[in-house]
Amino acid sequence: MRRVLVERLETEAVLAQDLVDANGVTLLRRGQPISPRLADRLRRVGIAEILVMDPLLADLDLQPPLNPDTISTVTARLNEIMTGARKAFQDGHPYTVAGDMLQPLARMIVDDLSANRHRKFEMIPVVNPDYLLGHLLNVAVLAVQLGRRSNLPYDRLVDLAAGGLVLDLGMLGQADVIRRAPRPLEPGEWSIIHQHPAQGVAWLGESVSAYTKAIVARHHERLDGSGYPEGTAGDQLHPMVRIAMVADVYVALTSDRPHRRRIPAHEAIDYIMSMSGIHFDPRVTRNLLSVVHPYPLGVRVRLGSGRVGVVVGDRGMGTRPIVRVFQEGTRRVDPPYEVDLSAPEFQTEFITEILYS
Repeated sequence: MRRVLVERLETEAVLAQDLVDANGVTLLRRGQPISPRLADRLRRVGIAEILVMDPLLADLDLQPPLNPDTISTVTARLNEIMTGARKAFQDGHPYTVAGDMLQPLARMIVDDLSANRHRKFEMIPVVNPDYLLGHLLNVAVLAVQLGRRSNLPYDRLVDLAAGGLVLDLGMLGQADVIRRAPRPLEPGEWSIIHQHPAQGVAWLGESVSAYTKAIVARHHERLDGSGYPEGTAGDQLHPMVRIAMVADVYVALTSDRPHRRRIPAHEAIDYIMSMSGIHFDPRVTRNLLSVVHPYPLGVRVRLGSGRVGVVVGDRGMGTRPIVRVFQEGTRRVDPPYEVDLSAPEFQTEFITEILYS
């Protein structure tokens, strides 16, 4: 299988993954033919990238970090929580997210990731015009994977997953319309956005753990005090908050938003690493390199030598992956061969472009 951008799908392809909607219902299953017209419809409901079958990459079987049943259940129940919060705010009614609403979902995520500990982070697509549902699901998953690298105990991983699931819940309050604006925000609008952590905490019941509440309250803070809403810095930021900060930024940067396009994984990692020790905890940023692929498996790339191929693996060096080469310049290669960029003989070879087609 390989990755393609839906907006660049020009001929019919066969889907290599299941796609669920906000209600946890599987809309399209693996093996479904995807026409350019259907791909355009997917783009309009929040799907930017899909995995498609490729006979030359039949041995590359990419699995999401969560099992299908977990994805469906967590997505559906999280959507119910979000719908309840939004409606309560619109109607002017109080709303409370109780611990027994969050804990089962968080435990499902932690248990799945413990069972699938060999899998690196893969963005889980959710067919939904509102990006926020997929964002929260993916932040929770990545945060737990980072938390496992920090050797957090089970109960703290559950609190971390719960925090990831609701860290932007407050966006469904006064900021709900503003965050969807397809343009840069005005200063007055940013001041409203900056209130969403407090709104999110206000919706969390007494039975929600203090760790989870801290994540919701402070995930936009930064080590140097330049974040919001309070400018909290340094040792005042709990290690679990620091993990959530990195997970939130990585997922946001690698996802489309109404006001900007996503950036590739390696560029998001470059940005986060450039802010290591300034905005982000260096221990967390180092762990990020071990749980995400800077060049995701299945992505088509061009090398400096003119070779074109698909990333099929790595040997623990994500920035120097293994590339299966199908083309040299304009000449097709048959049979394909693999180039391990971590090997000494290829130390002068680099990825120069992601092709996504």
